[in-house]
Parts: sequence; C-alpha cells; structure tokens
Amino acid sequence: MENNTVKMDELIGQRKQLVTDARAAALAGDKEKTEKMLADVAAIEAQIETEERLAAAEAKEYRQNRPARPSFEAPTPEAEAKRASKEAFEQYIRFGKDSLSAEQRKALGSERRDIVTSSPGSGQVSGGYLIPQEFDSFLTEALKEPGTLRSAVRLKVTDNSGRPMKFATWNDTGNTFATVSGEIAALTDANDPTITGAISYVDTLARLVKVSYQELEDSSFDLAELINKAFVVSLARTVEADIVAGNSSNIAAIGSVVDSSKKVTSAASGVVAYADFISAYGKMDAAYVPKSKWAMSQAMRAYVMGLVDLYGRPLFIPSPNTGKLDQILGQDIVISNSLAAETSTTNPCVLFGSFEDAYLLRTDGPLSIKRLDERFADSLAVGFLAYQRVGGVGTDAGTHPIASITTKA
Repeated sequence: MENNTVKMDELIGQRKQLVTDARAAALAGDKEKTEKMLADVAAIEAQIETEERLAAAEAKEYRQNRPARPSFEAPTPEAEAKRASKEAFEQYIRFGKDSLSAEQRKALGSERRDIVTSSPGSGQVSGGYLIPQEFDSFLTEALKEPGTLRSAVRLKVTDNSGRPMKFATWNDTGNTFATVSGEIAALTDANDPTITGAISYVDTLARLVKVSYQELEDSSFDLAELINKAFVVSLARTVEADIVAGNSSNIAAIGSVVDSSKKVTSAASGVVAYADFISAYGKMDAAYVPKSKWAMSQAMRAYVMGLVDLYGRPLFIPSPNTGKLDQILGQDIVISNSLAAETSTTNPCVLFGSFEDAYLLRTDGPLSIKRLDERFADSLAVGFLAYQRVGGVGTDAGTHPIASITTKA
C-alpha cells in the first residue's frame, strides 16, 4: 500500500508538470509540442486511473481476508485477585497501612533487610545499587536451591491458633487370624491393633528487614515483589533445613524417625557404592515402595552419577525422557542440600522411603508480613517483619517407612 501511494504521487507530479509545460508551449505557438504533451497527459491520467482501481481492489481484498480481531477475555477472578493484592501490597510497602483503601485492605488480607541508599553499615545491605543513574536495569539475584524434601512429606495446614494438635497412629501389621479347631472354641483378644500417637507443637519462625525511606521513594525496582519473594524463599530454605536437622524445639529431624533396623552403613570405608543403594531399597517394605523417594543433596546426586562398575559402565542411567538422573532403581529423587555429603561418617547422606507416611510438616496460619513504621523512624527506615508458625513431627506407625545410608568411617 505504501509503494502504491508513492507511485501515485509521482504520476500526479508528472501530470502537473506536463500541463504546465503544455501551457507554456501553447503560448509560444508551438502546436506540435503542445499536442504531444497533451497526449502524454492523457496517458498519465489513464495510468493514474488504473492505479486507483488497483488500490481499491487491494483494499477490498485486505478487508475480506484480514485476520479477525482477537476477542477480549475478561481476567479470571484469580488473576484479578492477584493483581489487586499486588497493587495493595505495593501501596502498603511504600506508604504504610493508613494509605490503604477499604478494598485494598481486603485484597491485602494477611499479607502484611537493612537496605539503605548510601554505603552499608554493620548488618546492613546497600540499596544504592538499585537507584537508577546509568546502570543495567536487570537485577542480578543470588540463587540457592531451597530444596524439595518439604514437598515430599505430608503437609498439614491449621487455622493459626497455635494450639497443640494430637496425631494418632494405627498398627495392625503383626496380627493374624487364628485357626479355630472345633465348632465351639474360645478366642482371645490378644491380637489387638497397636494404637499410639504424637502431639505437634509449633514454633514461630521470623525475619526482619529494614528499608530506608530513600530506597522506598527512589528504587526503580518493584520492592514489594522483591521483599515478598525474599521472605517466601528464605522461609522455604529454613524449613527445609529444620526438617533435615531439627531445630532443637518443635520441628523434629526427619532422620530421628529412622529405626535402627533401617540404617545402612556403606560397606567400604569413605565411599557409598551401588550395593548400599540396593541394601537401603531392600530394607523398605514393599507396601511403601510405590510412594518411596530418594532424598540427597545436589553434590550427592553428582557423586551417584559418577558411579561405575568394574568395566567402567555407569550404574545409574539418565532418564530417556528427560536426559537427567531423576530416578534410582525406578524411584524418584528429591534434592535437599541440607543432607550430609557422601564423605560424612556421622549423618545420613541418603534417605529412602515414603516420607509422607513418616513425617508431618505443620504450618499454622499463613506467612504474615507486618510493616513497622515507628520503630526505625529515627533512622529514616521502615521495618518489615515476616513470621509463620511451623511444627514437624514423626508419624511412623510402627513399620518404619524410611531407611538411611551413612558412609563408613
């Protein structure tokens, strides 16, 4: 269409010039030249008419064949709620609770470091790098995998009351039916199921971050998103570490659930071998195997990928679907970098079993974020306090659904 327009402009310009020149020739009495120019004008006018017809046909063809306008799809309620919550949280971060409208307070719900613009002091992180001068607008973020063991255990969400919660276990695996001799025989009730239980308590996990007034006003990045993400990820990393090692309070170590009969020590000193994985697998009752997973650190998985037999062949083959070492003996792998390295001779480097039958992670209420306007006002800063109540307890009913592998000293 643009080329047609240019061509039409050129033809109109040529016709205009020919008409002017023909008028001058007529005034000069040059009849032959005048007739020739008028013939050229007629030819150009015919060409202009042809171009106009072509342009009209092309426009009609475009209207008939142009793609339909995409239909407008209204945002889903979930997307609209997420957008409203994000905007409300941004308002809350920048200007405090008093600036929120009633709708924003409702959207915010329960969502409620030192970062400074100048050089950092003790225990502070400089936020001056976030203020635009001439700099890269991409924020490079340090990464550290929080682990996925917490997603393999059973999760219980309670109503933010903090009250102790009792859990019951039932074990009837050791009981059988008796053979009755005769038509009238007395039976005893010696084969009753074993019923036990545990009580879950919760601890409060908390973190405080400070942000300067200058940073809130000047940052070109979405501080609300950055702070919220930092709280969520660091909480996940903390809970993962507490599941593995315990916190000496109300989050039990998952290793404490492992019965002595399910502990495997590597046959060779200082190394874990293929036979040790076979041994751990063999210690698991077949009833638990369909739900069982291997848990190990990223370093341990890399070590396993390097295991070879006497002929130099890898013992564990990557999945043909993903190309990754995501299974051992047909069972999935979950990564928890809080587990010990293969060189540790005191703590398990590998866990195997049905984690959802062995351990319960309890979160009591959502992650809450509070803004502290007054506490740090004398240092021109706002504090953000995040906290959640968490507990962890073993739920082994008696048949020990987890095995472990520890390296021999």
